Amino acid sequence: MQPMIPLSQAMPVLVELERRGYSREQVFAETGIPRVQAASGAGDLLLSAGDFSRLYNHACRLLEAVTSGRRDNSHISKDAQDMMCYCIITCPTLGAAIERAAVYCRVASPIGEVFKLQKTERDAALVIELCRQQRDSASLIVSLSAMNMLHQLFSWMTGRLLRLKEVSLSYPRPQALLVPGTLATQPLRWQAECDAMIFPAQYLDLPIVRSAAELDQVIDYLPFDVQHCTGQLQTLSGRLRALLMSALQQGLAPMSSETAAQVVHMSPATLRRNLQKEGTNFTAILKECQRSHALHLVRSTDIPISDIAARTGYSDDRAFRRAFQGWTGLSPSTYRSEPGAGNTVSAGD
Repeated sequence: MQPMIPLSQAMPVLVELERRGYSREQVFAETGIPRVQAASGAGDLLLSAGDFSRLYNHACRLLEAVTSGRRDNSHISKDAQDMMCYCIITCPTLGAAIERAAVYCRVASPIGEVFKLQKTERDAALVIELCRQQRDSASLIVSLSAMNMLHQLFSWMTGRLLRLKEVSLSYPRPQALLVPGTLATQPLRWQAECDAMIFPAQYLDLPIVRSAAELDQVIDYLPFDVQHCTGQLQTLSGRLRALLMSALQQGLAPMSSETAAQVVHMSPATLRRNLQKEGTNFTAILKECQRSHALHLVRSTDIPISDIAARTGYSDDRAFRRAFQGWTGLSPSTYRSEPGAGNTVSAGD
């Protein structure tokens, strides 16, 4: 069941649109949400995560268009935003993803040159250059929404909530502002020289642990809070599961606990203690990932069983077949030839 989100989370964007001639009913209608909900006008109206994300996404695009100064008032389509996400999901590291996103925006009209990555030995700054007609509250909301979208996306892609050193904003501090998504937990600095997200330079080496298939499941929730809307919690076991599954999907050998600890910037002992607090351990998570990936490969591909054994980290066919028999009660070849058997266990994948 999807969580419910109060309309008040979208009110800053909706209010700015109303000042520019967009009625709330119009915005609701354009996103397919029943007029009766829009007519209530209540800030505490609850929307499903899907409806809220669709509304918020569309409203942000409209506000970006009316503050852009583009003569044709054209707006960035959801397809363009989605295409950028799919272009960067295959990058090996966060740094590579940011560089590719910058190239995409530079060549994709009407986005233009938006991102600039500046690096020092210790810090990195992702500068967001959105050319606005005026430096007003609407333009500030557009900048915050763009930064929130990127922070949400990059955190999700790396499997961890990225702790920023600073969110720099080239605006005076407003009297009241609802900061969107996870930016609300990050330190803000007002009247800076530019709009930028500043973070440790070591983040650029973080591996991308998500796949295009996983992106399919969350892309409609951007640019709001992906973790909140999809119910995906920022647990260590969740991050580790995404990391190990990504390695298997890329054909890499399963990580050792020592390597995984290094990737998530912990000592092996700290990793072990923190996983124990979540009621699990590294071996259990690895075996779960091996099982899920093996079931998928046997059920959905024609890859030889011996190759699947190697791809999922088993030393030989016999060890893999014994493990598979324990998971399903069937041999891999029998499981592959009986579609009904695949449906029986898929809920536990």
